[in-house]
Amino acid sequence: ALLMPAEVAPRRDLVPGEAVLADLARTTGGAVRGDLLGIWDNPASRGVARELAPWLVGAALLMLLLEIAVRRLRLGLPQLRLPRWRRAAPAAKPLAPVAQSMPGTATPAAPLPAIPPVPAPQAKGTGVLDALDEIRRRR
Repeated sequence: ALLMPAEVAPRRDLVPGEAVLADLARTTGGAVRGDLLGIWDNPASRGVARELAPWLVGAALLMLLLEIAVRRLRLGLPQLRLPRWRRAAPAAKPLAPVAQSMPGTATPAAPLPAIPPVPAPQAKGTGVLDALDEIRRRR
């Protein structure tokens, strides 16, 4: 048997919900609003408006200065070089599938799907990574 969660359990021996809400309102300085239409008599406060623009502009300027410092002073993490794509080694010829599901019963083997050919590697100096390496060497 599964136990009932506390939020839906019967409140037989507990204080009624209205008394709990009244105690909560008294403790927090609020008011009990038992009538749904009565909520418009005393609407909640609108809060305090704060300007975010000065803070956002300050954060943007700080990040701009940090970005310039990192670039000019060559601060930060070392550049990681990603491995270049290499031509995969030729795959071994796949074995023919076993044409037997149960001992003594033969089923026809399904044809293997065609494997697309591996594209030929580009000539040296024509890839994007080669162009980026050339730019780095010129600096």
